[in-house]
Amino acid sequence: MEEVTLAEALGEWAQGQVLDCWAGGARRAVDAGLLRRCCVEFRDEIDPRGVRLKGAVVAGSLDLAGLEVPFPLRFDDCEFEAPPVVEGAQLHELAFTGCHRLPGLLGNGVRIRRDLDLSRSQVSGAHQTGASTSQGAAIWLCESDIGGRLLCADTSIDAGGQRSIQWHWAGPGPRRYSHRRKCLPYRGSRGSAAGHSGPHRYGKRPDRGPVPHPRCHP
Repeated sequence: MEEVTLAEALGEWAQGQVLDCWAGGARRAVDAGLLRRCCVEFRDEIDPRGVRLKGAVVAGSLDLAGLEVPFPLRFDDCEFEAPPVVEGAQLHELAFTGCHRLPGLLGNGVRIRRDLDLSRSQVSGAHQTGASTSQGAAIWLCESDIGGRLLCADTSIDAGGQRSIQWHWAGPGPRRYSHRRKCLPYRGSRGSAAGHSGPHRYGKRPDRGPVPHPRCHP
Protein backbone atom coordinates (compact mmCIF):
# COMPACT_ATOMS: atom_id res chain seq x y z
CA MET A 1 0.00 0.00 0.00
CA GLU A 2 1.39 3.38 -1.00
CA GLU A 3 2.13 5.71 1.92
CA VAL A 4 1.69 9.45 2.20
CA THR A 5 4.91 11.31 2.95
CA LEU A 6 5.34 13.99 5.59
CA ALA A 7 6.22 16.59 2.95
CA GLU A 8 3.04 15.82 1.01
CA ALA A 9 0.84 16.04 4.09
CA LEU A 10 2.36 19.32 5.28
CA GLY A 11 2.11 20.76 1.78
CA GLU A 12 -1.66 20.22 1.77
CA TRP A 13 -2.43 21.17 5.37
CA ALA A 14 -0.26 24.28 5.34
CA GLN A 15 -2.60 25.56 2.61
CA GLY A 16 -5.76 24.48 4.39
CA GLN A 17 -6.50 21.73 1.86
CA VAL A 18 -8.04 18.28 2.30
CA LEU A 19 -5.51 15.48 1.82
CA ASP A 20 -7.43 12.99 -0.34
CA CYS A 21 -5.81 9.55 -0.15
CA TRP A 22 -7.76 7.78 -2.86
CA ALA A 23 -5.30 6.85 -5.62
CA GLY A 24 -6.53 4.89 -8.61
CA GLY A 25 -9.39 3.37 -6.60
CA ALA A 26 -7.15 2.23 -3.75
CA ARG A 27 -6.62 3.81 -0.36
CA ARG A 28 -3.22 5.15 0.62
CA ALA A 29 -1.79 4.75 4.09
CA VAL A 30 -0.98 7.55 6.51
CA ASP A 31 1.25 6.58 9.41
CA ALA A 32 -0.23 7.47 12.79
CA GLY A 33 3.18 8.74 13.88
CA LEU A 34 3.14 11.24 11.00
CA LEU A 35 -0.16 12.64 12.24
CA ARG A 36 1.22 13.00 15.76
CA ARG A 37 4.31 14.81 14.46
CA CYS A 38 2.06 17.26 12.60
CA CYS A 39 0.28 17.99 15.88
CA VAL A 40 3.53 18.41 17.86
CA GLU A 41 6.61 19.28 15.80
CA PHE A 42 4.90 21.01 12.88
CA ARG A 43 1.79 22.48 14.49
CA ASP A 44 2.85 26.04 13.63
CA GLU A 45 2.87 25.13 9.93
CA ILE A 46 -0.74 23.89 9.88
CA ASP A 47 -3.42 26.23 8.53
CA PRO A 48 -6.20 27.13 11.03
CA ARG A 49 -8.55 24.94 8.98
CA GLY A 50 -6.61 22.06 10.47
CA VAL A 51 -5.68 18.50 9.59
CA ARG A 52 -8.24 17.21 7.10
CA LEU A 53 -7.80 13.67 5.84
CA LYS A 54 -10.03 11.73 3.45
CA GLY A 55 -10.02 8.13 2.23
CA ALA A 56 -6.90 7.08 4.14
CA VAL A 57 -5.91 4.02 6.10
CA VAL A 58 -4.42 5.30 9.35
CA ALA A 59 -1.65 2.79 10.02
CA GLY A 60 -0.70 2.08 13.62
CA SER A 61 -2.11 3.64 16.77
CA LEU A 62 -3.02 7.32 16.60
CA ASP A 63 -1.97 8.43 20.08
CA LEU A 64 -2.65 12.10 20.87
CA ALA A 65 -2.97 11.61 24.63
CA GLY A 66 -2.16 14.72 26.61
CA LEU A 67 -1.54 16.92 23.57
CA GLU A 68 -2.88 20.41 23.02
CA VAL A 69 -3.98 20.75 19.39
CA PRO A 70 -5.24 24.25 18.47
CA PHE A 71 -6.74 23.33 15.09
CA PRO A 72 -9.51 20.91 13.98
CA LEU A 73 -8.79 17.24 13.32
CA ARG A 74 -11.15 15.83 10.71
CA PHE A 75 -11.10 12.31 9.30
CA ASP A 76 -13.59 11.54 6.54
CA ASP A 77 -14.11 8.07 5.04
CA CYS A 78 -10.94 6.82 6.75
CA GLU A 79 -10.08 3.41 8.18
CA PHE A 80 -8.21 2.94 11.44
CA GLU A 81 -6.10 -0.05 12.42
CA ALA A 82 -6.42 0.78 16.15
CA PRO A 83 -8.70 2.94 18.28
CA PRO A 84 -7.54 6.56 18.38
CA VAL A 85 -6.30 7.67 21.81
CA VAL A 86 -7.07 11.25 22.90
CA GLU A 87 -7.07 10.77 26.67
CA GLY A 88 -6.33 13.99 28.53
CA ALA A 89 -5.88 15.94 25.29
CA GLN A 90 -7.10 19.47 24.65
CA LEU A 91 -8.53 19.63 21.14
CA HIS A 92 -10.23 22.31 19.09
CA GLU A 93 -12.55 19.95 17.21
CA LEU A 94 -12.56 16.23 16.44
CA ALA A 95 -14.46 14.51 13.64
CA PHE A 96 -14.63 10.92 12.41
CA THR A 97 -17.26 11.05 9.65
CA GLY A 98 -18.16 8.17 7.36
CA CYS A 99 -15.37 6.02 8.81
CA HIS A 100 -16.43 2.43 8.19
CA ARG A 101 -13.66 0.94 10.28
CA LEU A 102 -13.27 2.77 13.59
CA PRO A 103 -12.33 0.21 16.27
CA GLY A 104 -13.31 2.39 19.21
CA LEU A 105 -12.27 5.73 20.70
CA LEU A 106 -10.34 6.18 23.95
CA GLY A 107 -11.04 9.69 25.20
CA ASN A 108 -11.21 9.74 29.00
CA GLY A 109 -10.44 13.24 30.24
CA VAL A 110 -10.44 14.82 26.79
CA ARG A 111 -11.37 18.50 26.45
CA ILE A 112 -12.87 19.44 23.07
CA ARG A 113 -13.61 23.10 22.53
CA ARG A 114 -16.16 22.53 19.77
CA ASP A 115 -17.86 19.39 18.38
CA LEU A 116 -17.12 15.69 18.52
CA ASP A 117 -18.60 14.34 15.29
CA LEU A 118 -19.02 10.58 14.75
CA SER A 119 -21.68 10.85 12.05
CA ARG A 120 -22.05 7.98 9.55
CA SER A 121 -19.21 6.04 11.16
CA GLN A 122 -19.22 2.38 12.16
CA VAL A 123 -17.63 1.90 15.56
CA SER A 124 -16.90 -1.60 16.81
CA GLY A 125 -14.99 -3.26 19.61
CA ALA A 126 -14.86 -3.09 23.39
CA HIS A 127 -11.93 -1.84 25.44
CA GLN A 128 -11.01 -1.72 29.10
CA THR A 129 -9.67 1.37 30.85
CA GLY A 130 -9.00 2.30 34.46
CA ALA A 131 -12.25 4.29 34.60
CA SER A 132 -14.38 1.15 35.06
CA THR A 133 -13.75 -2.17 36.72
CA SER A 134 -16.79 -4.00 35.39
CA GLN A 135 -17.23 -3.77 31.63
CA GLY A 136 -15.55 -2.65 28.45
CA ALA A 137 -16.90 -0.05 26.06
CA ALA A 138 -16.42 0.94 22.43
CA ILE A 139 -16.15 4.65 23.23
CA TRP A 140 -14.68 6.04 26.46
CA LEU A 141 -15.40 9.65 27.41
CA CYS A 142 -15.29 9.59 31.21
CA GLU A 143 -14.50 12.97 32.81
CA SER A 144 -14.63 14.55 29.36
CA ASP A 145 -15.74 18.06 28.45
CA ILE A 146 -17.23 18.77 25.02
CA GLY A 147 -17.94 22.45 24.50
CA GLY A 148 -20.07 21.94 21.39
CA ARG A 149 -22.16 18.95 20.36
CA LEU A 150 -21.81 15.21 20.15
CA LEU A 151 -22.97 14.46 16.60
CA CYS A 152 -24.00 10.89 15.81
CA ALA A 153 -26.14 11.06 12.68
CA ASP A 154 -26.44 7.49 11.33
CA THR A 155 -23.64 6.25 13.56
CA SER A 156 -23.60 2.57 14.48
CA ILE A 157 -21.80 1.19 17.53
CA ASP A 158 -21.26 -2.53 18.02
CA ALA A 159 -19.60 -3.26 21.35
CA GLY A 160 -20.24 -6.99 21.25
CA GLY A 161 -22.77 -6.89 24.06
CA GLN A 162 -20.74 -4.51 26.24
CA ARG A 163 -21.22 -0.77 26.61
CA SER A 164 -21.36 1.43 23.55
CA ILE A 165 -20.41 4.70 25.27
CA GLN A 166 -18.99 5.19 28.75
CA TRP A 167 -19.36 8.85 29.56
CA HIS A 168 -19.34 11.14 32.57
CA TRP A 169 -19.78 14.92 32.39
CA ALA A 170 -16.75 16.80 33.70
CA GLY A 171 -18.19 20.31 33.47
CA PRO A 172 -19.62 22.46 36.28
CA GLY A 173 -22.80 21.39 37.99
CA PRO A 174 -24.71 18.11 38.09
CA ARG A 175 -25.15 17.86 34.33
CA ARG A 176 -25.49 14.12 33.73
CA TYR A 177 -27.69 12.44 31.18
CA SER A 178 -28.44 8.94 30.06
CA HIS A 179 -29.71 7.75 26.71
CA ARG A 180 -33.11 7.24 28.34
CA ARG A 181 -33.64 10.98 27.73
CA LYS A 182 -33.45 10.25 24.01
CA CYS A 183 -31.42 13.36 23.22
CA LEU A 184 -29.77 11.04 20.69
CA PRO A 185 -32.51 8.95 19.00
CA TYR A 186 -31.26 5.49 18.09
CA ARG A 187 -32.25 2.44 16.11
CA GLY A 188 -30.66 -0.83 14.92
CA SER A 189 -27.13 -2.16 15.73
CA ARG A 190 -25.98 -3.79 18.97
CA GLY A 191 -24.51 -2.75 22.30
CA SER A 192 -25.42 -0.75 25.38
CA ALA A 193 -24.84 2.84 26.37
CA ALA A 194 -23.30 3.37 29.79
CA GLY A 195 -24.99 0.35 31.27
CA HIS A 196 -28.37 0.66 29.53
CA SER A 197 -28.98 -2.40 27.36
CA GLY A 198 -30.43 -2.26 23.89
CA PRO A 199 -29.54 -1.65 20.26
CA HIS A 200 -27.77 1.54 19.27
CA ARG A 201 -27.83 3.06 15.84
CA TYR A 202 -28.12 6.79 16.16
CA GLY A 203 -30.63 8.70 14.08
CA LYS A 204 -30.79 11.69 11.80
CA ARG A 205 -31.14 14.49 14.36
CA PRO A 206 -28.45 14.05 17.03
CA ASP A 207 -28.14 17.74 17.91
CA ARG A 208 -31.61 18.33 19.32
CA GLY A 209 -31.46 19.60 22.90
CA PRO A 210 -28.49 19.51 25.25
CA VAL A 211 -25.49 17.28 24.73
CA PRO A 212 -26.28 14.01 26.52
CA HIS A 213 -23.82 12.68 29.06
CA PRO A 214 -24.50 9.08 30.12
CA ARG A 215 -23.39 8.23 33.62
CA CYS A 216 -20.04 6.54 34.01
CA HIS A 217 -20.74 3.44 36.09
CA PRO A 218 -17.87 1.74 37.99
